[in-house]
Amino acid sequence: MKRLHQTRILAFLLALVTVGLLLPFGTLALTLTSGETTEAQYLESLAEDDITVGGTLYAPDLSKGIPANWDSSNDEYSKLWNAKAGSQSITAEDGGIRYKTSGKADTILFPAIGAENYVYSAKFTAKGLKGSFGLVAECQSGTSIKLFYVYPTDPDEMGLQHHGVGGAKYYQGIRPAIELDTTVTLTTYHLNGESHFFVDGVYVATLADSELTPGKLGLYNCGGDALVTDISVKALQDGDTPTPKPPFTFTSGETTESQYLESLAEDKNLIAGEILYAPTLSENVPADWDTSNNECTYLWNAKAGSQTITAEDGGIHYKTSGKADIILFPALRAENYVYSAKFTAKGLKGSFGLAVECQSGSGKTFFIYPNDPDEMGIQYAGAGSAKYYKGIRKAIEVGTTVTMTAYHLNGESHFFIDGVYVASLADKEATTGKIGLYNCGGDALVTDITVKALEEIDTTYTPKFTNVREEVSLGKMLYGISFSETADNVLPSGWDKDYKKYDNFRWKSGNEKLYAAATKDGAFRFSSGNGDIYITLPQPATENYVFTAEVSMVETKGAFGLVTDLSKGGAVENKMYGADGTVCARRHGADNPDGTDKGFQFASGETFRMTVYHYNDTSYFYINEIFITAAADMGSEPGTIGLYSCNGNVAFENVEIHALAGIRPNSQVPNYLLTDSLYDSNFNALADGGIPEGWNCAPNVTFGWNYGNAETKYDLAKMENGEFRYKVGGLDSYTMLPDVKTDSYAISVTLRFLSTNGTFGIMTDFHDKTMGTDTGYAQQFCISRNGSTYMRSQTPGGNSVDTDPITLAEDAYFTMTIYHCKDITDGKDYAYYFVNGICLGKMADYGETDGRIGLFLCSGEVAISSVNIYKMEFETDPAILGKGALSMLGAQLRYADDNGVANGWKSSGIRFGASFDKTSMLYAFYHGAGEYVYSKDAKLKFGMLLIPTDRLGSDAELTTETADALNVVATKIKEQTDGSLSYIVTLREIPTAALSRSYTARAYVELTTEKGVSYLYSDPIQRTPVQVANTCYKKQAKNVQQALDVIFHGAEGYTGKNTKSVTFTLFSDLHYKKGMYVANVSDMNTILDRANAAGVDFILHAGDFCNDFIGSKELTDAYLKNKYNLPAYGIYGNHELEASGNSMGRVTPMMTNRADDVVWGTADGKIGDGTIAYYYYEVNGIRIVCTDTNYSLYNGEWVHNTTNSYGPPSGATNINALGPTQLAWLESVLTEAANAGTKCIVVSHADFSGKLVGDGPSADAAAVREIYKKVNAIQKGTVLLSINGHNHTDRIGLYDDVVYMDCNTVFNGWWAVVTGQHYTAGQTFAFENYDSNGKFIGTSDRNLNSLSQATNTWFFEDPLSCTITVTDGGVVSIEGMTTTWRYDVIPETAHEGVHPWISSAYYELWN
Repeated sequence: MKRLHQTRILAFLLALVTVGLLLPFGTLALTLTSGETTEAQYLESLAEDDITVGGTLYAPDLSKGIPANWDSSNDEYSKLWNAKAGSQSITAEDGGIRYKTSGKADTILFPAIGAENYVYSAKFTAKGLKGSFGLVAECQSGTSIKLFYVYPTDPDEMGLQHHGVGGAKYYQGIRPAIELDTTVTLTTYHLNGESHFFVDGVYVATLADSELTPGKLGLYNCGGDALVTDISVKALQDGDTPTPKPPFTFTSGETTESQYLESLAEDKNLIAGEILYAPTLSENVPADWDTSNNECTYLWNAKAGSQTITAEDGGIHYKTSGKADIILFPALRAENYVYSAKFTAKGLKGSFGLAVECQSGSGKTFFIYPNDPDEMGIQYAGAGSAKYYKGIRKAIEVGTTVTMTAYHLNGESHFFIDGVYVASLADKEATTGKIGLYNCGGDALVTDITVKALEEIDTTYTPKFTNVREEVSLGKMLYGISFSETADNVLPSGWDKDYKKYDNFRWKSGNEKLYAAATKDGAFRFSSGNGDIYITLPQPATENYVFTAEVSMVETKGAFGLVTDLSKGGAVENKMYGADGTVCARRHGADNPDGTDKGFQFASGETFRMTVYHYNDTSYFYINEIFITAAADMGSEPGTIGLYSCNGNVAFENVEIHALAGIRPNSQVPNYLLTDSLYDSNFNALADGGIPEGWNCAPNVTFGWNYGNAETKYDLAKMENGEFRYKVGGLDSYTMLPDVKTDSYAISVTLRFLSTNGTFGIMTDFHDKTMGTDTGYAQQFCISRNGSTYMRSQTPGGNSVDTDPITLAEDAYFTMTIYHCKDITDGKDYAYYFVNGICLGKMADYGETDGRIGLFLCSGEVAISSVNIYKMEFETDPAILGKGALSMLGAQLRYADDNGVANGWKSSGIRFGASFDKTSMLYAFYHGAGEYVYSKDAKLKFGMLLIPTDRLGSDAELTTETADALNVVATKIKEQTDGSLSYIVTLREIPTAALSRSYTARAYVELTTEKGVSYLYSDPIQRTPVQVANTCYKKQAKNVQQALDVIFHGAEGYTGKNTKSVTFTLFSDLHYKKGMYVANVSDMNTILDRANAAGVDFILHAGDFCNDFIGSKELTDAYLKNKYNLPAYGIYGNHELEASGNSMGRVTPMMTNRADDVVWGTADGKIGDGTIAYYYYEVNGIRIVCTDTNYSLYNGEWVHNTTNSYGPPSGATNINALGPTQLAWLESVLTEAANAGTKCIVVSHADFSGKLVGDGPSADAAAVREIYKKVNAIQKGTVLLSINGHNHTDRIGLYDDVVYMDCNTVFNGWWAVVTGQHYTAGQTFAFENYDSNGKFIGTSDRNLNSLSQATNTWFFEDPLSCTITVTDGGVVSIEGMTTTWRYDVIPETAHEGVHPWISSAYYELWN
């Protein structure tokens, strides 16, 4: 559908609609003339019809050799002259493919491209002057083929033939003469059933299709000789149609089973689900097997020879002699399935394998020959001869086990061995055949027979899991199931409760029993007796996934959890013990007993979330997104996943599996994901004495100290006890690692020094003399035994840069990591250097060509325990690249028409603004540097969506697909700088009746790539014109107020000058104390300056203002005696009484500079002795209630935190509470307000929401929420806003018609007890010194690490505060701000909401 770029008002606001007439796709006004029309003219005519050349559908890399998926058999179209005779030569040469034939007409066919409309081009360089060569287009199997070719023997002749439909036509005088090594470009555009052919950019002729179905493309040769290069197929698409995704193609020996499974899930929405057949083989030969061969008489000697089938070693021993033999299983209930079995060779004669699609007269067999080390065969027995394949599987010896798998989908079988694709066979019968085992003179033990249905994923399920781990990038949801509407007593399709197949490792007991494994009351109930019980789920289509479920205990007993890497050899149990809440991850089956970690206390029936992130053979276990532990997989083969119980009784709901697209390695490495493992040293599997395969410990280079002259390049380089021992004397020594075939990678090396001296390093951009250099060169990242580190450029004119030292304990392991990738902002490749997770620096590559990776050692000895290399891929997800880049600026009222007349509804309007950060990676990737100018063909466009909120629906998301939404493309930019741009959209001429209607606006960025169109959206905002007018009214000039009164006269809800509102500045958790944290008095003054500039009514803090009130007179004076005479208020945090001498009697009077004007919680409302610190006050008719959450229950009495403490007494319960006396006071104060129609704001230090829970929610949170509900039932909106501090996080939410705000800290962004320093020497702060009377002494720069809490604290750069406006009409407006992490030192592990900003938010609670 073509979009109209609309700048008009919404149709539902009296707008006129203009409709454009669109030509159908592919209708051209241009007349093509042979020998005259150019390709450029043709492309222009396509563009006029909004047809463009889109994304790449096929572009093989010919420099790597002949593509494995080319078909040179001529089987699909054998009608050409001598097609199956003559000679054919296809070789890789000079970066292309040399294609030569003799005595025949020949074709090479490419894989299907999956698109009807395309442009296909290739370059041909004449290597001989005989015959002809060119393109194949629209090859239909056995019926017709289009050929477009040149004759080098005739200087300028070309031929065009629709073979199978008509004879050839010839064209002369269009192209130049061809000589040896002349290159011509041949191109065909296929558009709506016609192929248009061009040579060197000039039109030749057109051929119409003869078939309705798309044909294949390829190369043609008839006695010719040419070098073929630059093959490219791209989509032709209209302006709104994304490039079709090329169909999945198999490559024998390369395509993996996991890749195929991913394609099934991604492209066909299929998953291996219900278990159709999985016989128990441990005791007897299954009774339902047919060993008679009555249905397989087409086999050689099928009814003769000998056959032995016995139960043995947990499987079936299957042996034959003098015959080909098939065992048939019972008929399947599904046509599409995946069938796998394991075969262990008991002898090396004959062959054995799978039988599939067996009909009475034919069947497919897939078999291996153990006597030929790597040969396999596939045959449609009874209907064709066998084909053989080598070089794919490992060599077989007696005792070797292989896994053979067949996927049958839509009439075709695809065969895999040990997870690698071999070949495919199409069905010859329409009916579904049987499957079984095949044996011809072979001897094998068969185990693990499993047949699963290929079934559609339930796309109606809406994911409940929201990923909050910023280091993880999620892909597609692979599986999701909810039981809320499922009938009772159902085991979901694809789930398997046969736990006894894991008997060889699981714990068994005399009273083990599976009591329940089925749906009940809207959940999946799982309960068992003593003993390990497993229920398996459909296997994910990838080894990197997220497995998550909501869990609740029916009884608080036993153990239960999620299982990963489950096989007959063991499992990783990510589990909880119900009785005490301890949790662990156990590698069951290994020498790894249960270990316990963080304890949780969940009540029976309380729901919590268990999640496992499985990445590169390791399970990372979380509960409610709190990290528990990690556990490595049990073995090298993929295991399955499932649920676990041992004497547990639990309910599971919303079970989900998501693909894990990758891991974001580190905040200093921009926008890359760690994806696949490229290299794993796996030293434990290597024998002592050798050098790992592919390691070159003497590369041919001449740089480095003494290396070029040394005969012996190292003293020791060998495996020893699972480590690589590397020792070097007086020289630089280098080792080149295996080529990982990419320049975007991460290498991680874990090692220890065995010597007391020496230097070790990692090399990137490593070139030896065989790679086109005179001496070789590399970039070197090094660490010495004494902890000094540096980066060195081993290049002509290169130098060294010292980096920060690292402390290395004696004989301790440490990890060096290099992330090597391209920075798209400058196009350079960089290596980012880390030791033990600390970034030490980065260095750009020296050369232009891709280098290798290596190791370096000088004058020392090390033991390397592991070397791992991972692929890094640039993250193109707009939501990630543009995170935080696009935002709505809010809304303004328009109060005059185009002529400046402010009179009546035609002058009314509301203007929405949006802002975009041009420094974002999104802008760099899709646009590049420089000014943005709108154009129709731009890859990046801005726009905004508008709709009445009641048209959107409560749960619907506003997108470009939303019906009735106005989509306004921003063709004009309002303001633009080097760093940002902004644009506006205005709704005009709003009728009076519509001024009280809420409107939703959402900005977007439209991004166009060869993969199609995608969108980045801002958060939506809702605004009601009357509420905007009420909120801003009192700040406007008199003439503007008069205009608003005219415009909004008669509008429902408009209060104008009668609006009650309050505006104040809020901050929290300043934590001022000299020598402890970074906060200074000047930072307090900065917040006060902002408050004054905003024209606020007062300023307020939410606790933990100061860790030593009586020792910080300079701060209390700055706040309470501020130069603007602003009313200042505050509440107790848990640190106010921390320092010696800070009693309530001394601290409470410093909560406010209006102590005599507020109403305290004492009997007479006066401050008294200060032991009551909660109070309320009113400003502009709105009540602010300040609470004290420092009570707890201790020895049966309610007590307040005391002097010299920062928390409750040891052993106290019900912590962070108000206590019953204050709760009663709060209810009384709010009830009084409700009866009087007064709106309220409540302030606490600990959280009341129950949703934004951080380190310590209030024990009275639920009771407070019940009070809110009571008073809001008396008078709507009595409590509008509930503020808390304490958590040092930024979170805002609307729950039960109350806005809850968890206010971020001023500076101390993250606090955690850690060992080791994250700030380095030279990273300083300005220390302001005062005497004991608060008199300023001076300022000096001090190292951050001089602060007593610097080791445990990560600081923001600027002090955070926000401005809040609340009206009695239900508007809560929060204007936040953003800073950065100081010195860009960012905590690697932190809670949700830990970031350097306070979010802006706007709520209209009545809408």
